[in-house]
Order: sequence, then structure tokens, then C-alpha cells
Amino acid sequence: MEVHIISPEGDVFQGTADAVFLPGTLGGFEVLDGHAPLVSTLGKGQVLVRRAAGFSDARMREGLAPQGEGTELSLEVSSGVAQTSEGRLTVLID
Repeated sequence: MEVHIISPEGDVFQGTADAVFLPGTLGGFEVLDGHAPLVSTLGKGQVLVRRAAGFSDARMREGLAPQGEGTELSLEVSSGVAQTSEGRLTVLID
């Protein structure tokens, strides 16, 4: 699925992912490709973006780098909103 993470400073991540874990205000949840349309508020926690093929073709904010074997990207957020629709996940973070 296409993932776009945006902060007040601009684009943080834009690329393809297999799964994204989000810290919802009522508990964490994971979004996979084909997820039903959803809008959710986010609380403090980590956004984890996973892709088995790595992120060589993704656009990332300077200083943000994949972890482990290069298949997971993690960023700390204090709040935000996530929306899924038609194979796309958009995350607005603070």
C-alpha cells in the first residue's frame, strides 16, 4: 500500500509498505494493504512502517533511516490522524 506521513514541517515518509502499526488513542492497531476505509486519531507512541523489500525507493525526511535489516522504519509521535482509502494510508503527525 502507498503510505504518506506528513508533519507540520513537511513530508516525513512517502513510499510503499506491507504493514503500518499506529498508536491509536484507544489502542494500537495495524493497517495492511486492502484495509477497509478508516479514520482514526493517534496518541503518543511509535509509528512502525514495515516492508520486506526494504525502503530503497522511498522518500524519507533527512535523518530518518530504516532499522534492523532495513525492513522497518520507526518514528515517535505525540498525536495525529490516520486515514486509509483505496490502498493508500495517509498519516498526519505532530
